[in-house]
Amino acid sequence: MNSWVGRWGGFRLERSGGLALVVLAATALIFPGLGGFALLDPNEAKHALIAKNTMEAGQWLEPVLNGTAYHHKPSLFYILVGACYRAFGVSEAAARLVPALSAWTTLVATYWFGSRRSVPAGLLAAYFLASSLFFVHLGRFTNLDGVFTAALTIALFSTLAAEKRVARDSGRWRIPYLAFVLAALATLIKGPVALVLLAVPACFAAARRELDWRRIAIGVVVVVCIVSAWALPVWLAHPDYLRDFVWLHNLQRYFGDVEKFHPEPALFFIPITFAALLPWSPLIPLAVVRALRCRDSEFYLAVYALAVIAFFSLSSGKLATYVVPSFPPLAVLTAWWAWGRLSEPGSRGLSAALAGAGVVALLAPAALIAAVIVDPSVAWAASCFVPASGVAAAVLVRRRFFSSGADVSIAVASGCLATSVLVSAFGGIAAERLTSDRDLAELARAMGRPDRMVIYRVRPFSFLYYTGWTGVYKVSDEEYRHAIEDGVDAEAAVFTLILTKEKRLEPLAQIAPGVEFETVARNRRHLLLRPVSAQSP
Repeated sequence: MNSWVGRWGGFRLERSGGLALVVLAATALIFPGLGGFALLDPNEAKHALIAKNTMEAGQWLEPVLNGTAYHHKPSLFYILVGACYRAFGVSEAAARLVPALSAWTTLVATYWFGSRRSVPAGLLAAYFLASSLFFVHLGRFTNLDGVFTAALTIALFSTLAAEKRVARDSGRWRIPYLAFVLAALATLIKGPVALVLLAVPACFAAARRELDWRRIAIGVVVVVCIVSAWALPVWLAHPDYLRDFVWLHNLQRYFGDVEKFHPEPALFFIPITFAALLPWSPLIPLAVVRALRCRDSEFYLAVYALAVIAFFSLSSGKLATYVVPSFPPLAVLTAWWAWGRLSEPGSRGLSAALAGAGVVALLAPAALIAAVIVDPSVAWAASCFVPASGVAAAVLVRRRFFSSGADVSIAVASGCLATSVLVSAFGGIAAERLTSDRDLAELARAMGRPDRMVIYRVRPFSFLYYTGWTGVYKVSDEEYRHAIEDGVDAEAAVFTLILTKEKRLEPLAQIAPGVEFETVARNRRHLLLRPVSAQSP
């Protein structure tokens, strides 16, 4: 079977036809209802708010959050989202457009690279990746990691596409300049970690004497020039930005202050990756072990994917989305391995393994039902997994209706895709009730803009996004006390609102013991208070 034309069930499909199919499917999966639910706290609303504040301040080199400089990340992502705001207006859909385009591009690139072996293998790779609810819904979420993943994935795939030139020319890999450009852009999205991750497979290629060093040298110059086009103006205008970003938010976050930067155990990403890539994650170890024995692009895909997981596992701070760049190469590896086995008649071992994936898929609803017993507020989530569990049950109970392991794989993945569609249709609306303050912001705006907005020990990003206000946030207790007491000073006549939550009322009362508070609005997450009187000491 050549790499351009494939047969599946007697149906002949050109590579370009498969591309059109993946483009249509990815569009239908990612873009519908993109603006149909509120921005979610804390991370999505935070990034959307930074892009909005940065655009409004016109301070494109240095991101802005709540009126102050934000040095955690480079500014490229916020520039891109801000450009969407300028082009389409400030909205949820505009905030999510860049990540959605990135997820769409990653799916299409996964098919195109996977189809180098065969069209069915490419379709299976895209199908595996699309069946990951974690990956798809990251594309419907304002976050840097989806954009970072797209840049690294295309850089890796475009580099490995040069594999055949090595065999044909008996020379060295001529890494395309596109890979260097994307490596530089990935650096401007999230930082030098992009160069570290791409350097790992490059080091293995160097050890095997498979690199064209002249092209590498020119590529390094390209990367330096692109990154310097941002870093040099930033250094001249805001030297503390680069210092904070490199030292505090890269080196310290990786090696240092675990209490401040999302501390998690060393093996945190192993269960995260396994759960995020259900139902096909049980097949990954088999595919990776096979790939590590190869000498072609499979080896480098495996090395890169393992490098992503290992690198972030060694970090002192961890978030679940950090390992998403490993998903596309793992999808391709698993699809190549699976299709090679599925092409063989009577592949009972693989069929049993895929049925085992169905068993794992059955466990997900059970875990959710247990969660519902603990917290009824997430009851809506259990129903979203009905399609996946139903298909998995059919695979296990009535397996004689499936003629091969390919049918099992597609059936289980189809259940997950159906689940993904349900989550897209209903999950966002349900989630916004639990993790967004859009409703509270609308009530606050109806009362009029306060002279002072105090945010006490909560993450207020969706509230600030929808009100368009700035507030007294992350200051000392003494500054909080002055801000609150000014709100009850008859001579000052300052209209003050306080955003907090129920469990913060007691420490709030200790900070300002002579002040009484009136609750003017509330939702499931937060309270909106107004200081109304001062008691005599």
